[in-house]
Amino acid sequence: MDTTIYYYTGTGNSLWTARRISDAIGGADLVSIPGVRDETVRPSSKTIGLVFPVYIWGVPAPVIWFTDKLKGTNPEYLFAAAVNGGQVSNTLVQLKKLLSEKGLPLSSGFSVKTPSNYIPWGGPGPKEKLDKLFAGAAEKVSLISAYIKEKKNLPVEKGPLWQRVVFTWMYNMSFPRVHEMDGNYWVDEKCNGCG
Repeated sequence: MDTTIYYYTGTGNSLWTARRISDAIGGADLVSIPGVRDETVRPSSKTIGLVFPVYIWGVPAPVIWFTDKLKGTNPEYLFAAAVNGGQVSNTLVQLKKLLSEKGLPLSSGFSVKTPSNYIPWGGPGPKEKLDKLFAGAAEKVSLISAYIKEKKNLPVEKGPLWQRVVFTWMYNMSFPRVHEMDGNYWVDEKCNGCG
């Protein structure tokens, strides 16, 4: 395959996005980020994609960890799709900086709005709203896929300035403490470890 898409998904929105991109560009190897165990990643693909959800208005820890594994790769085109419930904030700017520190230029970064899965803020909403959001996301994925086929270099998408300032501050304050926040969280045998 000419394209490898590495994805991280929790509720399925990012996997849905990765699959739609793959279908629209004529196929790609889809690789789950949590399933990567090797020290480094050496895809033979000329195009590499990262598809992941926005967590706390930033890049999730597994994706940050994964960027270290990409050191030494030299794709012709590297893109990212940050899947979110409407607030991409500074996520793709953060990712671009992380990749740049590893010598990897991010060719383009896209925001894909899908239904929110953050229950404290209301969750996904009624079916009519979900249908509308997925229709909009499908249109956006079609546009993204056309850019990927062209290997078009574009500035990363970002939220409004107030969002980038406020939510980046909240990310920076919250992110170091996330691992402490699951004291009352439990799973049963149905958990697949975000596979």
